[in-house]
Amino acid sequence: KRLGRTTIIEFSKELMKKEEELKISQLALKKKEEQLVINEKDFTRKVSGFNGDQQKVLGCIDASDKKQSKRVEHMVEVISGMKPVSAAQVLSVQDADISVKILGLLEPKKVSKIFNLMDKEISARLQKQYMTMKK
Repeated sequence: KRLGRTTIIEFSKELMKKEEELKISQLALKKKEEQLVINEKDFTRKVSGFNGDQQKVLGCIDASDKKQSKRVEHMVEVISGMKPVSAAQVLSVQDADISVKILGLLEPKKVSKIFNLMDKEISARLQKQYMTMKK
């Protein structure tokens, strides 16, 4: 009786309004959760796809490295069968990195003879690269 009929009606309306707002909030939260699950699945799919692509790239790099290693080994066989003068000429015009890899796999006596027969500038550059490779 104290509150009065109007106050109870207003209180009821306010409760119903709050209840409706709560339902709307719960629906919005449910939609966000569903979207989050969808995003998580999408992210997981993309990560697994990326990992697959990464493995393919790494496989290609490994295959390329193996092929290059085989070519260098072949060149080591060829160069080791040459006379030092011819080997010096061939290695002088090669890419420096490849020449250093080849020299790194040759016998030390042969390498010293080859360095002695090369142009001084080329020999110095290759020796510097050769020494840093050995570290």
